[in-house]
Amino acid sequence: MDKHKEFIIHKVLCCGTLSDIRELRDLFGDKEIREVILKSKGRGIEKRRLRFFETIFDLPHEDVDRWLADPLRKIWDR
Repeated sequence: MDKHKEFIIHKVLCCGTLSDIRELRDLFGDKEIREVILKSKGRGIEKRRLRFFETIFDLPHEDVDRWLADPLRKIWDR
């Protein structure tokens, strides 16, 4: 599972239910999940979810603002 860990975490963050996210936290821990979000700069995660994860995983507010302001991302947020 380590080989695909980042993919699994990212997929659940993008599409998973709250129950899925709880299970993800139990499996990998908040630190691992936070690292995946930071590494991907929140790509593929819907704006509202990313704001939620900003709080849950203590992501830097300035970074999340910058990611969401990226013109390339705005195409996907519409």
